[in-house]
Amino acid sequence: MEAERIISAHDKCWQTPEDLVSKTARKKKKKIKRQSVVALWQSIMYSRCGWQQKLSPDDYERLDQFGRRTHEFGYLILQWAMDKWEEFAQEATGESGQYPSSPNAAFFSTYQAVAFHLWLHADYLRNIHKVGKYVARCLNTKLQSTISI
Repeated sequence: MEAERIISAHDKCWQTPEDLVSKTARKKKKKIKRQSVVALWQSIMYSRCGWQQKLSPDDYERLDQFGRRTHEFGYLILQWAMDKWEEFAQEATGESGQYPSSPNAAFFSTYQAVAFHLWLHADYLRNIHKVGKYVARCLNTKLQSTISI
């Protein structure tokens, strides 16, 4: 039993490995707050076109819903679509070819599935790995919540 004990830095407090693990487990991880999809949209539009009017309530709601539905991927998908607007818009409209020359929230919202598809396949191996890690994390969380009940 003595061999299993670890002496603390002050040589006064004896701790077992279980004590150390329980202290580590109690510490909460700091969450990193990501920039919202709406803030990303406004930032990119400002960098391209200068000062912008405030987003309309409809555009704000569209982008906000997209961000909530896509979680951490919304930021990545939107960034890709804004950087590759011509490619995204041409693929979204197909042969008709009628699309806004500069990013438009309503257009993006209408064709967000196309944006996801193009983003995923732009760098398939890296992006599918991100999706897989996210799904595994979600499944692990759901599994832990069912076990603790």
